[in-house]
Amino acid sequence: MQWSAKDDYNGSGIKDYSLYYADSGGAFILYQQNIPNTTIKFVGTPGKTYCFYIVAKDNAGNQEQIKDTCEKSALLLSGDCTDQVIFYRDNDGDSYGNVADSIKACSQPAGYVTNNTDCNDNDNLINSIPSQPGLISGNSNALLNQILDYSITPITNATGYNWQLSSGGTITKGQNTPNITINWTTIGNHILTVNAFNSCGNGPVQSQNDTISGITANINLDNKYQIKIIPNPSSGYFYLTAKGLNNKTIKVEVINILGQKVKKEQQYVTLYDFYGLIDLKNMIDGVYFIRVYIDNISYQKTVIKQK
Repeated sequence: MQWSAKDDYNGSGIKDYSLYYADSGGAFILYQQNIPNTTIKFVGTPGKTYCFYIVAKDNAGNQEQIKDTCEKSALLLSGDCTDQVIFYRDNDGDSYGNVADSIKACSQPAGYVTNNTDCNDNDNLINSIPSQPGLISGNSNALLNQILDYSITPITNATGYNWQLSSGGTITKGQNTPNITINWTTIGNHILTVNAFNSCGNGPVQSQNDTISGITANINLDNKYQIKIIPNPSSGYFYLTAKGLNNKTIKVEVINILGQKVKKEQQYVTLYDFYGLIDLKNMIDGVYFIRVYIDNISYQKTVIKQK
């Protein structure tokens, strides 16, 4: 066995040592005292686990207090070999060992492995930092004031998740989980990132570039019919207004994000001012395109239905 020690600054210097050991969890016993060097040969019984501590004494006669916990443990193996291997204690049984707790042996002892990369040897689900998340799921092309959900596939050994926005919006819920909600508040290009973490540290970052476009309540501000759709966004009821439509036909189509026509209406207008309801209450939340036809001229507006 070998150890190291040093006296306090301006001390009298270490004179000798005493070695104590415990056999398989039993009481500590003095093995040898007045050891002049920091090495000694310990003879025990093969197959037993021994626990050791050292008590130092200086030249002035001062001695460390007797201890009740071990400073190092070792499993004594039978036989001799020239090619000993370093094995690392696997306390949690996950086949990953603790680099700070090792022994040399000719063959693998029970409870030890050759892998030394376990960063948490008390939890068999955590032995390394989490891996990089997969691609972020969620619309990367959104509209101003749109509220959208984003998610990643959960990572097995993660205990939490860190989502960040470079700019452009606010994470309103879901931080520290695989699923978040963002309220986009600024037009432009923004970066959404996420990484998983556990007691071993932070994993690699996954990112997504998001482009946020502007919306207004007006369609073609210079058009002569002064067409408006309000409010926008809405929970389902949108109101279309126009002027100068007396004795004209107005046709309205609603198209979803997949390009499918989900609603169609047509009306002959006898009054100057037109006021009509576009009911999307039973439609799923998302982006829709309202296309208005008057005198074979089309006007299009993007609206958002959200709760």
